[in-house]
This record gives sequence, structure tokens and C-alpha cells, in this order.
Amino acid sequence: MCHPYVAAAASIAGTAASMKAAKDQGKMSKQIADMNAKQSVIDFEQSKLEASQFANARLESLDKAMEVNNAMFGFMGRDNDASIQAFRKSEQDIAYRDVERGITQQVIAGGQALGQANQEIMRGKSALATSKIQTASMLSSGIYQLTQIDYKKA
Repeated sequence: MCHPYVAAAASIAGTAASMKAAKDQGKMSKQIADMNAKQSVIDFEQSKLEASQFANARLESLDKAMEVNNAMFGFMGRDNDASIQAFRKSEQDIAYRDVERGITQQVIAGGQALGQANQEIMRGKSALATSKIQTASMLSSGIYQLTQIDYKKA
């Protein structure tokens, strides 16, 4: 049997080490969750940028195609023909639908990224709160262990 004061010191040291580990684990989990949340926000911003680039590229492509078509129709003497006007309108409608689809996809992807960011923030807060509860539990267990040591033998 070991000396009661050695047992008490070991109990205190073990409790303190366990409490520190639980506290550090909670902090680290929160930091990781915060980093994941920031990455999700970056993903959101990137999806907005990609949607904008797609829209600009699609409209630029439409403009170039219209220039070529207008030159060809002008050469053919049909630049004001009703069927040509309908063709131009149809090409514009297709391009604008493409842009609208790209924006809609960005909104969906962006919403998902922001949802992930919020989930990560909540996960981090939960991990930190759990570590605080674990720390308090370890402290009370350590105090209980100290009360079970028979100090009369010292």
C-alpha cells in the first residue's frame, strides 16, 4: 500500500492531466471546426466567382456569335429578315437561360457551402461545451477520489 499523501498527489496529478487533455481536445476540435467553416465560406465565394465568370464568358460567346452571324446575314442581304430576327432572339434566349442556370447552380452550391459552415461552427461549439462538461466531471471525480484516501495511516 502506498503512502496516503503519494496517493493523493497521484490522484491530483492524474485528474489535472485528464482535465487538461479534455480541455485541449475541445479547443482543438473547435479550431478545426472553425477552419472547416472558413473553408466552406471560401468555397461559397469561389462558387460566386465561377458563376460570374461563366455568365461573362457565355454572354461574350453570344456577342461574338452574333457578330459573325450579323456579318454573314448582312453579306447575304438578310440582316432585317423576320426569320433572322427570330433566330437572333432564340440565340439570346438560350444564352440567358444558360446564364440563369449557372446562377441558380451557384445559389444552390453557395447555400450548401454556407450550411456546411454553420454546421461546422455548431460542431465546434458543441465540442468545446462537451470538453467543459468533461473537465468538470473529471474534477468532481478527482475530488471524490481524494475523499476516499485514508489519511490516518500517514
